[in-house]
Amino acid sequence: MSTERPPDSTGIGLQERPPRGSDDHPRTAMTLQLTDDEVAVLQAQARAEHRSAEDVAADAVREYTARHAHRILVQTATERVVERYAEALRGLGQR
Repeated sequence: MSTERPPDSTGIGLQERPPRGSDDHPRTAMTLQLTDDEVAVLQAQARAEHRSAEDVAADAVREYTARHAHRILVQTATERVVERYAEALRGLGQR
C-alpha cells in the first residue's frame, strides 16, 4: 500500500507501508542517538531504498533482534544435543 506523506529528512515523500498508527503497525516514539556518520549512512540507505530513515532503522532493529533470537535458539538446541549425546561424542573424539 502506498501512502503519500510530506518529505522527511531523506527528502522522500512516497512511502511503501501502511499509514502510521494503523492497527497492523502501531508505533511508539523513541530517541535514538547516532553519530553524524551513522546518520549519513542511514539517510543514504533510505534515499537508495526510497524510504524514510525511520523505516530503514526500524527494519534494522527487527532484523537484528530476529537474528539474535535465532542464535539463542540454535545455541540452546546445540547445548541440548551435546548434553544428550555427550557419551557418543566423547567416543567419536577418541577415534
